[in-house]
Amino acid sequence: INMIGLYAIFKALLVIIWIIDILNIDFVINGIHIAEFLDVTVPLNGWFWLLVWLLVPTITGLSKKEN
Repeated sequence: INMIGLYAIFKALLVIIWIIDILNIDFVINGIHIAEFLDVTVPLNGWFWLLVWLLVPTITGLSKKEN
């Protein structure tokens, strides 16, 4: 797996966590309520997500730099 592939996987995981966080989709993994974990234990607010999406470059931009 090259670096662009690893970055794509990382960005996909970020998007999944973001969707779970903003929509408060609750499910349980090993007795931990994930929506509650994201809201209480790791409080990620709107400013955090704004910074993430501003600072994380796009995959297309990275692949153009690599070529």
